[in-house]
Amino acid sequence: MNAKNRAGQKGEKTACSVGQNRQEVREGIRRGLPVLIGYFSASIPFGLLAKAGGISLLETFLFSALVFAGASQFMALNLLQAGVVAGEIILATFLVNSRHLVMSTVLAARLRENSLEKVEEEAEKTREVVRSGRPGPEGPEPGRLEPGRPETGRLKPERPGPGTGSGKLLTFLAAFGVTDESFALAVTRKKRLTPLFLLALEVTAYSGWLTGTITGFLLGAALPAEARASMGIALYAMFAAILIPELKKSRPALFLAVGAGVFHTLLERLQLFSAGWNLILAIVLTAIAGSYFYGRKKEE
Repeated sequence: MNAKNRAGQKGEKTACSVGQNRQEVREGIRRGLPVLIGYFSASIPFGLLAKAGGISLLETFLFSALVFAGASQFMALNLLQAGVVAGEIILATFLVNSRHLVMSTVLAARLRENSLEKVEEEAEKTREVVRSGRPGPEGPEPGRLEPGRPETGRLKPERPGPGTGSGKLLTFLAAFGVTDESFALAVTRKKRLTPLFLLALEVTAYSGWLTGTITGFLLGAALPAEARASMGIALYAMFAAILIPELKKSRPALFLAVGAGVFHTLLERLQLFSAGWNLILAIVLTAIAGSYFYGRKKEE
């Protein structure tokens, strides 16, 4: 009888766990739909520019599928068309995306913290049941200890977290899809952050970026050759549209943008380094100056 009760309790727990997992996936997809729409429209210009730059459909798809880095893809595409070598493009992309190191660290800590909280809550609930339980006529009820049996060694929650095999796999996959938007939605979530929610959110956004890239490429194939050749200006227009609103709000940002432009132009005029290294040096110098100005502003 006790074995049947335990089997029934285990089945109910499994069904509950499956239901919770589905709910996490559904909520991740729901929260990711607005990002999908935004990424779809933002990646269409990338597909157009890739087609205008003579990149094949497969290469364009792999560009977005393997990099998935937004502005860094536009930068890398521009460097590629300028004849910059692969190593310099990779290093420049790494520097631009170095903020992902911080974002991924924060998300990993949040997942680990939430997993430990869940384990502690379930262990505490089990201990409360054990302390208040009384053995029935046919022995102790499921989940309760027999008289004289110690609590230790039995209260082990079965909820998988980031430290388990499946949890590590989900966390590894989720790390690839971290973007500014998915990070913002994840860290502002009021509920407990889980790998399933994060992965569903990122896959939804990822699909928008891929479909937009392919759509842009196909649209570019339908454009006349003159129109495709003039698409290069769209890259600079897009970056200007991103930068100008921030410059209006922040004087340090204006100073850093102007300084970066002047420094990069100076390096180009001196011709001491290649185009890729000029960009890398400009990025590093601007980042160092930005950490000083914004750090000083925060202290004030």
